[in-house]
Amino acid sequence: MARLLIVEDEPNAREALGEVFSGEHEVVLASDVAEALAALDPLPDLVLTDVVLPGDQDGLDLLRTLGERDPRLPVVVITAYASVEKAVRAMRDGAYDFLEKPLDLKPGRKGRLVCRQNRQGISFDRGKQSKRCQDHQAGGAGRLRHGGAMVR
Repeated sequence: MARLLIVEDEPNAREALGEVFSGEHEVVLASDVAEALAALDPLPDLVLTDVVLPGDQDGLDLLRTLGERDPRLPVVVITAYASVEKAVRAMRDGAYDFLEKPLDLKPGRKGRLVCRQNRQGISFDRGKQSKRCQDHQAGGAGRLRHGGAMVR
């Protein structure tokens, strides 16, 4: 079971995202950068963060902090205020993906958000986005397994 950290300031969106993933994954919810940083023990398998967050730090600040802490940690950045500039900045700073709200979380699509990293078997290189969810064993270990931890 993958551990997901979801950072979203809007309570309804945060709870909805938590509910979508809680049946298949361990979900930790945070409303701002301070709560997210406090929830990093143990380190999650994936972070899903909004760009716009309350306080003096936003989701892109969190992305950089997480990259310094563990460059292998995949961070998916989401926003309702998408711009090419924000997307480029997020990807340059090591985002695993950049998604515009509203998110398409139908059962067949939500698995694409979660890619649990086998920390011993896969080295996630934030600088080389082409390594996303590559199969690390013969037989396609990276494919979606309903209810499983590794999804593509």
